Amino acid sequence: MNDILKQQIRNAPRQCITYAAYMNTVLYHPQCGYYMKEREKIGRNGDFLTTSHYSPVFGKVMARLFARLVEQEIVAPEICEIGGGDGAFFKAVLDEWKEMSPNTYNSLRYHVIEKSPDHRERAEDGRVQFHDHLMAFFDHRSFHGIIFSNEWFDALPVHVVQKLDGALYEVFVSMTEHDELIEVYHPLANEEIAEYMEVYDVTLSEQQRIEIPLVMLEMITYLAEHTERAMVFTFDYGYVREEWETPERHSGSLRGYFKHQLVRDPLKHPGDMDLTSHIPFHTLIEKGNEEGLQLVDFLRQDQFLAEAGLLKLLVPTANPDPFSRESKQNRAVRQLVMDGGISSYFHVCLQQKGLSLTSEEWKKLLHQ
Repeated sequence: MNDILKQQIRNAPRQCITYAAYMNTVLYHPQCGYYMKEREKIGRNGDFLTTSHYSPVFGKVMARLFARLVEQEIVAPEICEIGGGDGAFFKAVLDEWKEMSPNTYNSLRYHVIEKSPDHRERAEDGRVQFHDHLMAFFDHRSFHGIIFSNEWFDALPVHVVQKLDGALYEVFVSMTEHDELIEVYHPLANEEIAEYMEVYDVTLSEQQRIEIPLVMLEMITYLAEHTERAMVFTFDYGYVREEWETPERHSGSLRGYFKHQLVRDPLKHPGDMDLTSHIPFHTLIEKGNEEGLQLVDFLRQDQFLAEAGLLKLLVPTANPDPFSRESKQNRAVRQLVMDGGISSYFHVCLQQKGLSLTSEEWKKLLHQ
């Protein structure tokens, strides 16, 4: 990976590349990118956990909600999961759906967008159709159904901007003569970034830095253009404008995860470490509205799961074994809604395109 980065940097006009280019290489290079390599990345033996890997109960409660949307003919029986990873989510969804609603299950079409060949191989399942890129599925179609993603937007490449001595600089990645990765600063000249900061009212205090998710905006526009009648579920961690202005956001949110340890320097372990940044939900919502993706609901994941009926998955048991199936499920249910648990760090954004579901109708459906 170092040789690949060295070549890119040496060939760049100022011998430096944007953080977006750096992330795209270290995460998605066909042979050496973190997500593309053959190694376990998700789960207890990997570098990070997702809600889907925490327990199958997440997929179960979502299966029940998805099935209600289909049974009440709000959406077509077709699901597109973006960033399917190793398949933990869709396997839990399909297992639960088949058991509780066999009629709609038989008409269901499930698609998984997953760029990583390693993940596609690990997730192999005859019940779903895999696509290696968003465009491979959405091009030349107008989608009807459900679009779901969990921790997809946070892994997209971002640019980084910082305010120094009263001026805005873009932060680039370069390399010393000893082949060590370093940050360098150049006055902000990217017009797309400048426009983003103006449109979304981004102002920085002295020395503050922020991630600019231009790729996220492109993906929102693309999904809106290729969707006709759909519900879009986004599960991710991020912030809204008021939270971004707090002191703890002063140094930005771009981080790495390596063997379940948070690494604050994103230039460490290139190609061997996951990179992620908090997404600005206010931007996602505003851009979505602009493109025809109307906001239906936005709330914390623990609140969403509780309202969606997660507690109904608690099962009576007299088995004293803490490792029994019932005990594990009950423990997972409680931990997914407890204060300070994994769900308290995530938000759920629900948008609709081509539908007219009111907030009252949505809440009624959510609570069934």
